[in-house]
Amino acid sequence: MLEQKIASYRLQPMGMGYVDRSGKANIMQSNRPAAHLRESRSFDNLLRSYMTSAEGKRFLQYAHSQGKNFINIVGAGSADLGDHVVAALLHDGEKGVIVGNYEGQSFQGRVQELGAMYGLSEQAALEYVLNHELGHAAGNNSETSNEGFVKQYFLQQAQRTTGPEQRKYVRLAAVAAYREKEAKKAGKS
Repeated sequence: MLEQKIASYRLQPMGMGYVDRSGKANIMQSNRPAAHLRESRSFDNLLRSYMTSAEGKRFLQYAHSQGKNFINIVGAGSADLGDHVVAALLHDGEKGVIVGNYEGQSFQGRVQELGAMYGLSEQAALEYVLNHELGHAAGNNSETSNEGFVKQYFLQQAQRTTGPEQRKYVRLAAVAAYREKEAKKAGKS
């Protein structure tokens, strides 16, 4: 099914690339294959690093403690997702690929813009984006439910920390709460 979803994505006038678990790069429908390859490898490394970091492991443990089961993430990469999108999860309910948006601008550039929009450091904005996409991978399919899920995670982390780390989590929870409210207004429940 994922192959069908990706195949239907190929029909879109956008480019995409991802690195599978074996390390093989797959480039599709790209008018900038070298850029998609570079961005795919960069995003794959970033996601792998995050998922094995202490922060990433805390989020994964939180999701499991909430009874969530993750889909099988079979790859990570880049795709041209349009304006105002930082990342996405393409999946069929069982397996999926997490991609950072590359439409003429690097994923890191989009993370920096998101951080500036919400008053977050680049590192905090990156944590937000990755947890958001992993929240979708944990079965929170709607934007409203996913924002609520990550908001609760950040609130839990705020209660467990102090000082600058606690302030970071309070700010991340506020961003998720705002986005949850906006998603409800937009009917993305």
